[in-house]
Order: sequence, then C-alpha cells, then structure tokens
Amino acid sequence: MPYDPPTADAWKHDGINGYASYKVSVRVKTHEAWGIGVYNVFYNAPVIVDNAIETPAALEDKIHHKIIFWLNGNKESIVKSIINGKGGSLSVSNRKATMD
Repeated sequence: MPYDPPTADAWKHDGINGYASYKVSVRVKTHEAWGIGVYNVFYNAPVIVDNAIETPAALEDKIHHKIIFWLNGNKESIVKSIINGKGGSLSVSNRKATMD
C-alpha cells in the first residue's frame, strides 16, 4: 500500500475505502495463492482501507495463509479487513491480523 496517499477521500473508488494491495479481477475464474502478506505505513493523512485483499467471492478460499501487518504511520489509519470484508482489522492498537 502507498506510504503517502494524500487523503482518505482521495484514495477511494466506487464507494470502497482505499485500494486492495492484492486484487484478483472479477473476470478471473481460477486463481490460487499462498503466503500473501500486506503491510502498511501511512505517514501523513489518516487512511481507511476496507480490504487488504480483494478477490471474486468464489476464489476467497483459494488465497491461503494471509497476513496484514502495521509497520508504522498515522495513528488514525485503519485497514478494516484482510479479504473481502472478512478477517481481522489492522490499526495502531492491533498491529497484525492473520487468516488461513
């Protein structure tokens, strides 16, 4: 994820906060991945991200051993979920979330 998005409002699309760091297109029918790790360092403006990873719903179970990690940044920033609204959230008080 970017270190310096200008504002939370500038870094959103289609009603979704932020952009997934790992995204599988809705057109993809088969895809599998292991050990996906996403970290964040949001230095300036507070940033809200809905999903660290986005995939078509049918492929969610094909993304194995996911982790998101807070390295540093604005204390008001948050990543709401690991994948497609599921899994733990990430903030300055909860610096790591994992999902198998």
